[in-house]
Amino acid sequence: MSARILIGLGSNQGDRVGNFRKALNEMAAFARIKKTSFVYKSKAMYEENQSDFYNAACWIHTQLRPPELLRKLKDVEESLGRDLYAPPNSPRPIDLDILYYGSTRVKNRLYDRQTLFIPHPGIPERPFVLRPLKDLDEAIPAFADTASKGVTFWLDRHRQRDPLWTNCPRVASIPKRDLEFVWDNRTYSMGIINATPDSFSNGGVYTDVESALARAEEFVAAGCQIVDVGGQSTRPGAEEIDPDAESKRVLPIIRAIRQRFPKVAISIDTFWSVVADRAVRAGADIVNDISAGKRDPEMFETVKTLGVPYVIMHTRGNPSNMMSFATYRRDETLYSQVATELRESIHDAMGSGIPRWDIIADPGFGFAKDSDHNLELLKTLDLFKDKLRGFPMLTGTSRKAFIGKILNDARPKDRDFGTAAAVTLSVALGSNIVRFHNPRVADAVAVAEEVLKNQKAVLAPLKGAPGSN
Repeated sequence: MSARILIGLGSNQGDRVGNFRKALNEMAAFARIKKTSFVYKSKAMYEENQSDFYNAACWIHTQLRPPELLRKLKDVEESLGRDLYAPPNSPRPIDLDILYYGSTRVKNRLYDRQTLFIPHPGIPERPFVLRPLKDLDEAIPAFADTASKGVTFWLDRHRQRDPLWTNCPRVASIPKRDLEFVWDNRTYSMGIINATPDSFSNGGVYTDVESALARAEEFVAAGCQIVDVGGQSTRPGAEEIDPDAESKRVLPIIRAIRQRFPKVAISIDTFWSVVADRAVRAGADIVNDISAGKRDPEMFETVKTLGVPYVIMHTRGNPSNMMSFATYRRDETLYSQVATELRESIHDAMGSGIPRWDIIADPGFGFAKDSDHNLELLKTLDLFKDKLRGFPMLTGTSRKAFIGKILNDARPKDRDFGTAAAVTLSVALGSNIVRFHNPRVADAVAVAEEVLKNQKAVLAPLKGAPGSN
């Protein structure tokens, strides 16, 4: 069995997450990337007049011994533009450190003018290293200590010193839009544009570029950070259209929104890999896949290559037959069953090479769930999120049938006040992104955020750093 090797990644120059992707690609020449952590943001620790750092970690397998691995990592750093002879603690596009190499211990060994310590001596004092390590805790060697103290111990020590844990939040970024999403204590708004003639809610309304662009302008004016464009109806019993037909619906709209709003994030709602690829090339930034990669076997590889955030939703079957699968065991909570199935999809995505930091989890309201299931899931959304083990959560309750049932079978377009209530609950129970049809629902998000922001900032870290998956 090969050693469990953990590498720390850091960057505070250029496209920081992009630098991580490039580093992983180059490391693949001499190591197998088994898992990655989330990305965390921190202030420069030793030099204040620098840009903030992004930090992550990865678990690798390699046949290289520590000295050879160190040399290869330095080659990668140099390839990505780091000056290996710059003064210590200088800004850098990439920093790669060997944190653990199985049970190996190396103290103050010099290789090619590079000093090697294993385990890395800075682990206990650096929350920005400890938090990524916690994401990979199943990979940390059994002894896994520095000064005889484990990662969890040091995390608890830092949490006691800084209860708000504001110095090292989980983040995602879209550098092309100058956007950064802070997952630990924020909720973001995603407005829906259905470019379909048969959507359950507003089919046929936004099928032309002019009306879709006008709707996007309303969402942006209301404060939405993301606009989600879809060309495939996924209502129960919907008929599927092919990728070319879907592309004809969504690509002109995406191009128009991108031209009008260069800095707004655009999400493409599709389960076709070719549509995802075309949409991102047209200006989309996020892939929102209701099938969790099950409808198109090329989706995971496409998302990995595109290097964009990826929403993985829980469902069963497909839109035409999913309600026949809306049966859940009674000996286990619904939220636990949904979370377990969703984590399996997430595990498959990460196993295909999609970094942990790119994944957003969606419980799938309305998909393979009846009205009672949806209501139960909404009530227990915080417990469901705990089961996700740190993954950011998107929820889409907007105008769903369970809201209509509560409101005496109100028509979809008459469910917006009910949607606002469900969205407010979603914010309070931990949603990081809420998705809705009516721009005015953004008002509910803004008020809920303002009321809850201090409480959320305290509660998020007290639940502990995310565990492994």
